[in-house]
Amino acid sequence: MRDKKIDNIKGILIYLVVLCHMIYSYTYYNSSFIVNFFSFIYVFHMLFFCIISGYLSKNKYDFKYYFRLFIIFVLMDISFLLYNCFNGIISYSLVLYSSWYIIDLLIWRFIYTRVKS
Repeated sequence: MRDKKIDNIKGILIYLVVLCHMIYSYTYYNSSFIVNFFSFIYVFHMLFFCIISGYLSKNKYDFKYYFRLFIIFVLMDISFLLYNCFNGIISYSLVLYSSWYIIDLLIWRFIYTRVKS
């Protein structure tokens, strides 16, 4: 059974993610209200989204799930790395762009499955 409160919180957090991406370009205009508003939202929105994602994970330890997420992470990271190399950008970072969320999801799911069991 779905929890409507959790669904509403996820909806609000997704809205805040989209809003932050929309107002990001306006932070360069140095409007103090926009910079402060952006900073306020940026501090908590993805953290809460990641925590809720881990909280809603399954109660049991599923090695196949962890392995699949890790493979997705590796494929995404390699594709971003190749894209950057072909465009002349050299990055020595292990985690590129949005693939950090997959690692975060792995960590939160692992923590919550250990705490719940």
